[in-house]
Amino acid sequence: MKGKKPRRNTTLRIALRAVLVCAGLFLLALFYRPRVTLSPYTVVFQEREITGTYEGQTRFGRPDGRGRFATEKGDVVYEGGFRLGEFYGEGRLHDEHFVQDFPGDLVTRIGVYDGEMLDGEASGQATFRTQNKAYDWYTFTGTYAHGLWNGQGILKYDDPFYFVREGNWADCEFVPTVEEFFRAYGTWQGMPFALTEETAAWMREHGEAMIAEPESFPAVREASWENVSDACEPVSLTGLTIVENERNDVLWGRDFMNICAEDAAGQRYHLLALRSFPVGWNYKIRAVVIPLALSSYPDEHAQKRPTWVCAVIDLSWEK
Repeated sequence: MKGKKPRRNTTLRIALRAVLVCAGLFLLALFYRPRVTLSPYTVVFQEREITGTYEGQTRFGRPDGRGRFATEKGDVVYEGGFRLGEFYGEGRLHDEHFVQDFPGDLVTRIGVYDGEMLDGEASGQATFRTQNKAYDWYTFTGTYAHGLWNGQGILKYDDPFYFVREGNWADCEFVPTVEEFFRAYGTWQGMPFALTEETAAWMREHGEAMIAEPESFPAVREASWENVSDACEPVSLTGLTIVENERNDVLWGRDFMNICAEDAAGQRYHLLALRSFPVGWNYKIRAVVIPLALSSYPDEHAQKRPTWVCAVIDLSWEK
């Protein structure tokens, strides 16, 4: 009949509209995130089921998008991204029951975590406070990655007798540079000292000389108790006798020796070495060192005596 449109075109238009409607409904379901306020919810984190309330965007009835989760007591509070009901993307967490793994020690500690999160893991700047196996409290402040201490950070105990370890960390283990090693060792209250900026700069530039054995004994000026200074200059100490058995150990991943020696006048030196030397009690030694500081140590009568603390570059000896 003249003037009528073909039935086929009408059918195509109806089919096209149906496809567009379906696509629209799919996209709406995919991207539409209605907001809920204080809805009860249980989140799973670190293999714990934590019950609280959720406020924020949702999808398919679960937290999805930006939101805030908190327990009634406030011991767990998370604010940030969610995906299908789990922590996702960037966020910030306060967790008073945070489980901290220490892979090197094969142990875990439960403590208070305050800091940044990424994709459900501790990542970014944070603090973590807990106790060690002796029930002494300490706090780590620094960088997390993949749930572990990675990057720059500082670990400090409430008890000042412990070392303050500040520097580089890898998987919750302190892996200091030479400068960071001696800065940390100087925080021990049994024999405290601090690096001068000049000494620290020398260690940053020449620190490897304290680890590797030199090809020849360095030629430097001779020094004695009267003219040893904390200036950044290698000096040679001669005529020393080891008066206490040296401690040969591994400290913070480095070979370490603390050699106690005296000169003919009975003045004490503590020589800190980052490699091992086959020396023992009553050995006569000559040491090339960087003087660190004039400190003190308790003698057998608990009286403080002065001592020069020095970092060893090289050592020669005879029995």
